[in-house]
Amino acid sequence: MDLAFSEEQEMLWKSARDFLANKCPKTLVREMEEDEQGY
Repeated sequence: MDLAFSEEQEMLWKSARDFLANKCPKTLVREMEEDEQGY
């Protein structure tokens, strides 16, 4: 059984990762986690 991502799945994963890195960086997520208002 092959559990590896297909080429299309890999491309989608990379696109989503890059989009989120640009629009919602980890530093912003960490700040929101610590904020009383949360997300």
